[in-house]
Amino acid sequence: LSVLYGWSSCGSIDAGERATELLQRMEADMKDAASRGEESIMRTTQRCYILAQTAWARSQSERKATGALEVLHMMEKNYAEQNLEARPTVQAYSMVLNACAFADSVEVDGKIVKASPKQQMKAFQIAELIMSRLGKEPYPNVKSTSMTYGTFIKCCGRLDLPNNIAQESASRAFADCCQTGYVSDFVFTQ
Repeated sequence: LSVLYGWSSCGSIDAGERATELLQRMEADMKDAASRGEESIMRTTQRCYILAQTAWARSQSERKATGALEVLHMMEKNYAEQNLEARPTVQAYSMVLNACAFADSVEVDGKIVKASPKQQMKAFQIAELIMSRLGKEPYPNVKSTSMTYGTFIKCCGRLDLPNNIAQESASRAFADCCQTGYVSDFVFTQ
């Protein structure tokens, strides 16, 4: 957990990759131990996956949105394989949205530059996917909240999207937020 925490807080361009590799090693160790009828000393939990997503979100990698989504998929798969400690939460979905919102810049040759329009559109498409999935409540009590609505609206504001897409998507999300009763100061400030 300490190593994942370190990757999640360092902001290095490869932090997301490193944290994901560590999660994969932990998952492999759990499977190997189970195949021998033993219990692994390593256990992937909600916190482990969310720390890896945080590493992606804080990095300046061009893959930050995709990487955070891949970690969510790992979490869902591990939970489906009966690791009840890896149950996906609203926070895990929100972390993907957060990575998408900050996918407007990347590191190139040691300098922070604007991400390409294609990269930013990909991040937006991932954010739309997450909001769609939350709308279907993929797990009991895992659904949109003021945090997810606000972070999606932040995506619309930060990413360089064609104006009609950003405005229409933010307006639609705000209307949905109002309808569900999740309007909060956080939503207003995004």
